[in-house]
Amino acid sequence: MEQDKKKQLTLKYKQVQRLTKEYNSYKKEEDKIKEKIKKEEESNVEEYYINKSKEFLTEAKQTKAAVRAKLRGYLDELISYFNEVYTPDFEENEEIKVSKEIISNGSMVFNENEEE
Repeated sequence: MEQDKKKQLTLKYKQVQRLTKEYNSYKKEEDKIKEKIKKEEESNVEEYYINKSKEFLTEAKQTKAAVRAKLRGYLDELISYFNEVYTPDFEENEEIKVSKEIISNGSMVFNENEEE
């Protein structure tokens, strides 16, 4: 594999890898906030504090959706570039192996039943 193609593939899969990690982080944060709201409602916490938590939840959802949209773009870019440079008789090197794994992991985000 040419050095430039290798470098481009690495750059593209690292972008997807980073955004997948960021997406998962916001997803965990969203789950924690939902749990907090549930506990607050069960404990009869003042409505003001529940509403504040709901605002944080809305913000987390919006940020997660933005990251997801960005991830979709970078994942499409990686898949397109991967298909462009990869051929079946291609030498199976580290960049190819990692790219396949990253594409699979990144695609899993879009297999979830969530609104975009």
